[in-house]
Amino acid sequence: MARDTQTLMRTGLGVTLAALLASTGTAALAQSATGQAPMLDALVESGDLPPVAERVGTEPFVHAPVEGVRSYGGTLRQLYSGGGDEAVLWLFYGYEPLLRWNQDADGVVPNIAESYEVNEDASVFTFDLREGMRWSDGHPFTAHDIVWFFDHVQPDENIDPTNRLQFLVNQEVSARAIDDYTLEITLGQSNAMFPILLAQPHANWLANYPPHYLEQFHGGFNDDAGALAAEEGYQSWYEMFQDKLDPFQNIDKPTINAWVLTRPESDPTQVEYARNPYYWKVDDEGNQLPYIDGAVMEIVENREVMLLKAVNGEVDWIARYINTAENRPVFFENIERADLDYFEIVVARSSPIQIHMNRTAQDPIVRKVLNDRDVRIAMSHAIDREEISQLIYAGQCSPAHQTSPRPEEAAFYDEEMGTQFTEHDVARANQLLDEAGYDQRDSKGWRMTPDGEPIAMIATVRADRQPYVDMMPFLTEAWQEIGLNVEWRSVEKSAKNAFRDSNQHHILIDDGDGASMGAYIFPRAYVPLHPDSAWMTGWVHWATGVGSDPQEPPAWMKEVISLHQAMQKEPDLDRQNQLYRDILAIHKEQFNVPGICLPANNIGFHTKRLRNVPDVLHGGTVNLGFPGPAAPEQFAILEE
Repeated sequence: MARDTQTLMRTGLGVTLAALLASTGTAALAQSATGQAPMLDALVESGDLPPVAERVGTEPFVHAPVEGVRSYGGTLRQLYSGGGDEAVLWLFYGYEPLLRWNQDADGVVPNIAESYEVNEDASVFTFDLREGMRWSDGHPFTAHDIVWFFDHVQPDENIDPTNRLQFLVNQEVSARAIDDYTLEITLGQSNAMFPILLAQPHANWLANYPPHYLEQFHGGFNDDAGALAAEEGYQSWYEMFQDKLDPFQNIDKPTINAWVLTRPESDPTQVEYARNPYYWKVDDEGNQLPYIDGAVMEIVENREVMLLKAVNGEVDWIARYINTAENRPVFFENIERADLDYFEIVVARSSPIQIHMNRTAQDPIVRKVLNDRDVRIAMSHAIDREEISQLIYAGQCSPAHQTSPRPEEAAFYDEEMGTQFTEHDVARANQLLDEAGYDQRDSKGWRMTPDGEPIAMIATVRADRQPYVDMMPFLTEAWQEIGLNVEWRSVEKSAKNAFRDSNQHHILIDDGDGASMGAYIFPRAYVPLHPDSAWMTGWVHWATGVGSDPQEPPAWMKEVISLHQAMQKEPDLDRQNQLYRDILAIHKEQFNVPGICLPANNIGFHTKRLRNVPDVLHGGTVNLGFPGPAAPEQFAILEE
């Protein structure tokens, strides 16, 4: 299913607010809750829980179940690879920003905010929150809770900066509570894209800080916080505070999500969730969501064990780790035995991986070599993409393609940008390196710098992506064939992130990006906005102010940054599109991040007992919050 580029951007802009809100249907369905999970009946009868209508508030979010299945109960069974892959927890069990992507991921709709207004220059946004919302411990959720984040977390350099508003890089932002249910956010500059940005998973942080719980651990509110921290074995109250707000470890922290954590990620065997009795969403008949009582995520690192459990029917939801092209025949061979069904995942990538050649590498020789455009072009020509497509992706990744918009993105697609330097041409690669001055070789045949210095590089890959690991011999042998001494190693995701964020890598093979509207909204592949831009880590540190190795970027990248800032401010859609095209044109000329091939849409699997799963979902974890827009809170389990 092709994504409608123009529709997405128009619905995301503040200037089309009336059309956006008219599309949600929330007002037409507004109702109070009348039904609840049977497991809560006894608690209400005993007085341990208020009646359901009091728990969800007067303006609950209304979500009609996809298949119309409204069955309460059951435990969702999933698999989890362990620490470092928290996105699967964050986006399945906790996608609750102020505004959210709709199911088709082609527009944003109100979520925590019931409605909002924008001033003329898109610098002040006023949100009406849902009255009567509560945290999972029953404490009222109000605009003051979000303001607390802006006042006491966002500006504090001692609190982990990854918890801040990463999508508002170098932009002043403030918030105030006009009253308990009216929130005003003021930006230091116009940003017509702000409503779309608020639907990103990063914006979840706004509603992840319950002050009534966290203030006891904050030195600004509790004079004894330091002593409490020492008593619990922490070096400072900051360290304690950071630990207490962790949504994947602290089972005591209240949440507004559909399920609450009951067994933390640090458990060696499984992560568990249970329903939140104060969840503020209902179905179209007034039944409080979620339908499913809870979830168990078994921690399994071995992919073969994961696959075996899935084809034995032991896993209800498979959209990560093992739903790869090479495993697809295994799933279909066992689809009846495991009682599985499948859904399409619209791919948001222009390549399954990106080859991040770190232009800010700490090693001065590596940095100089990788900053040479002819070297990057030569390394791209050395790759046999057809061989990789056939052997790694079973021929389901074609044609050869670089980091750039996908062909269906009519407003931005540039065939030349997508296909340049993808020909497998070893002779041309050798010629480029020779002409660039790397014609000297040592006794082993490895190329040296014009000054006679040896060139040695390490390509790092994350171990939890088996196709990436399988690809590494093809990549490094291709580069070795043209005389570049490149070895490879695999590391766990958490180690990869730490290695990347400290800018110690040379070449990093990681998830692809740069296509779909996710890239338009948050162009981390092109602009130094996020640590995932591993080909320019030092520039990311410089631009964001976060990181230990800030390096001033060259003039062309400063122009990219300036164009992106202008793009954010620009309310006119046509002009905004042109600014993005200008960014892409610079990257086309620079040729920064090689890709491999154009991925076909993926397939996910679920057991047939899991219902209300859409037939088509839109991939894109960082920007589109996959699978959050599918609303797992309306999934239901039909027990036999």
